[in-house]
Amino acid sequence: MVDDEGQTSEQVPTGDPDRREAAQRAGETLRLFARRDVTAEQWLADLAPYLTVEALETHRGTRPYKVPAMMVGDARVIPTDSAYVARVQVSTSIGAYLLTLVRTSADPVWRVASITPPEQAPA
Repeated sequence: MVDDEGQTSEQVPTGDPDRREAAQRAGETLRLFARRDVTAEQWLADLAPYLTVEALETHRGTRPYKVPAMMVGDARVIPTDSAYVARVQVSTSIGAYLLTLVRTSADPVWRVASITPPEQAPA
């Protein structure tokens, strides 16, 4: 896109400034991630609409019964300077997970790029 001064810029997607949609998607993703009583195929198929292509490949081969048992709680957005990246901390009964979500101007839906467990998440 070219602005009035002839400068090229990418259009920033509009949306709620506090990123409630990203927090909601992160919570939904972790609830699906935490299901241990489904087949690996069903687990991955259910997560697929929430994950980036790269994240989907990362989790291919995961055995859901090996995912730690947890109760998923609230999600809160950690502020970032980007309209295309959201970091969301999701509380669970075993500690807080950190999910990084991304979107593009071509695909404004928030998708999870990474899921970091509590023992690896920065404090």
